[in-house]
Amino acid sequence: MELGSLIWFSSRKHPFAVRQRHCLDLECSCTDAWLTFTEVGLDGRGLSRPLTFEVRANLRNGQERRPPKRSDAIQGLVREFLVRFPESRFQEMIRHRQEQRTAKRRLEEYTVDASKQGELVCYSDVIYEEGGISSNGRRFSFFFAHDGHDYLIEDHYCPRPACDCCQVHVEFWERIELRGRSPRVDVIQQMMAVFTLDGKLEEIQFSKDRRQVAEELSRVWIENCAYQLEVFRQRYQQVKAIGGRSIASEPSAAPAADAGKGPTRESVDALSARPRVGRNDPCPCGSGKKFKRCCARRGPSS
Repeated sequence: MELGSLIWFSSRKHPFAVRQRHCLDLECSCTDAWLTFTEVGLDGRGLSRPLTFEVRANLRNGQERRPPKRSDAIQGLVREFLVRFPESRFQEMIRHRQEQRTAKRRLEEYTVDASKQGELVCYSDVIYEEGGISSNGRRFSFFFAHDGHDYLIEDHYCPRPACDCCQVHVEFWERIELRGRSPRVDVIQQMMAVFTLDGKLEEIQFSKDRRQVAEELSRVWIENCAYQLEVFRQRYQQVKAIGGRSIASEPSAAPAADAGKGPTRESVDALSARPRVGRNDPCPCGSGKKFKRCCARRGPSS
């Protein structure tokens, strides 16, 4: 029934792409998912007149909730899906739903240290508790394959709310399988490219000694992944909101009543009315010491 991310039905010539939507109400305990099925070509691209239908499924038991009226043909596809779709995939959807809820909560609560407002924020660090690979975590935003190499993509943004750079810093980590007695997978940072939010390459910040390869990689990525720009634009606004919230939440000392104002007439008169105290005179605080050995050491008397 499945091939990669597509689903096949016995009665249809073409496969279906499935888009899942979850309830993200943090107070809701439901496990429902809205699954939209859209018929696509064998290459995964959309058809001119695709068949489309939606299923609201309870991911715990694999049953449909509140089925609408449908044609017999579509109802047959729904029945085949619910019977043949692996239970393990429903469990994956439950985990995906939980990740989305965790991401929403972290987006609402995440703050940036005001002293680090000049540093870029990695989006994976915001939404994943494990953090992104840029900070030695395990998560990343996107996967990209080119010329026989696999790359893990991280996106970074400036959190300063006053900055209108409209940029995304796209970091490429190459995924490498290391062979030996104990085979393992490692990642190597290859480059970071700076794109505007409309897809213009502005800068390659670093690419070691492979500038030509980096330029080619940047070009191919933007040609094939331009659809991700809409995601970047949304994330850019989210990080800016985090930056604004972080500044507003920074504790600060309560300002004095006259802070930022010049001296008042009353304060000038009060200062001029105070008697002058000589260095060798008794300190006016009543300590019995000379003024130069007492309050004079503490700075101007108040």
